Amino acid sequence: MTTAQIADRTRLSPRTVRNALSRLDGRNLVRERPSFRDARKTLYEPSATLDTTHE
Repeated sequence: MTTAQIADRTRLSPRTVRNALSRLDGRNLVRERPSFRDARKTLYEPSATLDTTHE
């Protein structure tokens, strides 16, 4: 999902979504990858592993 899709589905502001994704990425809870349809966009998905060192 893109940040815009997440913001739309959760009804959160795009800024809040970006901040949350940044924090989740810092804990290795989400994975970023470029969109093949639109290289300007980044897709986010849950990470396959959980890093429990930041509890």
